Amino acid sequence: RRPWNVSAPALATGTYCLDQSAFIAETRERVRTERDRMREALAERYAVHPSDAPFLLVDVGDDERTVERVVADARDRGVAIRDATTFRGLDTHVRVAVRLPAENDRLLAAMGVGDE
Repeated sequence: RRPWNVSAPALATGTYCLDQSAFIAETRERVRTERDRMREALAERYAVHPSDAPFLLVDVGDDERTVERVVADARDRGVAIRDATTFRGLDTHVRVAVRLPAENDRLLAAMGVGDE
């Protein structure tokens, strides 16, 4: 296969970013801490799958709480949640991103869990 073309500015940016070891370590720790906090809060109301990624897969399914309702309620509160029903076997799931603490708080409130 042909190699993927990458411009000189993109290579320079990638090299710079890879040299930012303190930022990378801080970001990894923040994502780990926030992911654990979010998983714990979401588990009060939903089934949450284990994850090492900066995302959580959440099973919202029952007859009263549909994916469509959860996604629409979050959207109405200004929060985007990924409908995961397009993936085989995830008919009652959404995917949420682990972001900055204040953004995660908004997501948790939009999903009806957490301190708010």
